[in-house]
Amino acid sequence: MITQFQEQSNLTEFLFYNPSVLAVYQSDQKDQFPLLNDVQALIQNIKVTYHITDSVDNLFIKVWSFIQGYGILIQNGAAKYDHKLLTNAATELIGVEHP
Repeated sequence: MITQFQEQSNLTEFLFYNPSVLAVYQSDQKDQFPLLNDVQALIQNIKVTYHITDSVDNLFIKVWSFIQGYGILIQNGAAKYDHKLLTNAATELIGVEHP
């Protein structure tokens, strides 16, 4: 997802910030937005795999914020994609030991 901010910036802009999508985020129809479903599945997998005690809601905020923040930095040329940095920052953020 992160690399898509650079490779398909218009698409990520649409998926994350389109007024229609913003309305979905705030509604009871979140399950009809595949990107949110994918992130929720990722969070469930992380929670079970790494025995995270943080709530699903807190993990969602952490993961979603990181995706958007790092993605925007890459999209705007303020940072370059760095897989090692991504891995280290993401694992620290959710409280998982470094691989």
